[in-house]
Amino acid sequence: MESIYNSIFKDVNVGKKLEQSGWALLDFCNQETIEVLEKKFTELLPLFNEMPLIITLLHQHRTVTQQVHNTILSELRADFNRHFRSYKVPIAHFFVKTKNSPHIGLHQDPMITDQAIQPSYGLWIPLIDTDENNGALAVLDGSHRWFHPFQADTVPMSIGEIWKRLIPECTILSLKKGQAVLMDNRLVHYSYPVLTNEIRPAAVIKLTHIDNTYYTLYQNNESISLIKNNENFYLNESWVCDKTKFPPGEIVGILDFEPRAISYEEYQTIKSANIRSSFQTKTIFDFLKSGQPNR
Repeated sequence: MESIYNSIFKDVNVGKKLEQSGWALLDFCNQETIEVLEKKFTELLPLFNEMPLIITLLHQHRTVTQQVHNTILSELRADFNRHFRSYKVPIAHFFVKTKNSPHIGLHQDPMITDQAIQPSYGLWIPLIDTDENNGALAVLDGSHRWFHPFQADTVPMSIGEIWKRLIPECTILSLKKGQAVLMDNRLVHYSYPVLTNEIRPAAVIKLTHIDNTYYTLYQNNESISLIKNNENFYLNESWVCDKTKFPPGEIVGILDFEPRAISYEEYQTIKSANIRSSFQTKTIFDFLKSGQPNR
């Protein structure tokens, strides 16, 4: 039986690396392609001057988000087809840090699939060479195995306030133009602050197998809803920019789960075992209060 980590990768070694570490370094595209993306980004930059931390996904006008998405995919389509098969991309956007950008701590990205059986991934492609002085990515190796998989902007993470103690344990990934980091969507990560006067633009892309279903979690009034989304849920919907709005889609059920931050001692025990936590061995439907509905 083929590993679920190999379902979209043309190089099986990429799947093996992701299964083991939660991330893989790819020689993704040539420098000429990066230069074209840099030019496209520069042309679009005036649309985002009012944002202190430029995340084009969060632009209030969804047509702008769609324009950026289409631009990135158009330039990288041949490279995607070279590395991946049977994939789909819900969102491609620019994530840009400057010297004055607010700090974002160690975190997991929001889930977009039922990740125990339908992995999803993030592709991080800097448009400049990166190191710890200008916004390099850092990852907590193997952490995609350890914590609860219910990532959402409205659901507290397992790592809670211990994230500051975990930063020294992270691996710094200094990249050259044309390289990319592919991450399991559950991987704990962050990027260094920019200490120079230059900006650090990066293309950030989510992808998963073409047959996978998109899901979102939303917590309000202490309950966590599981929502089945349409194919354009990231591109068209305003809830992405306003987390007081309930995400559109079919409510599948309510999770029988109460978020809890773990202690540093608990984290050390989990890390030393280096096996999939009980949360990661079940489908998210196993946590619904109403049982497992028809999918």
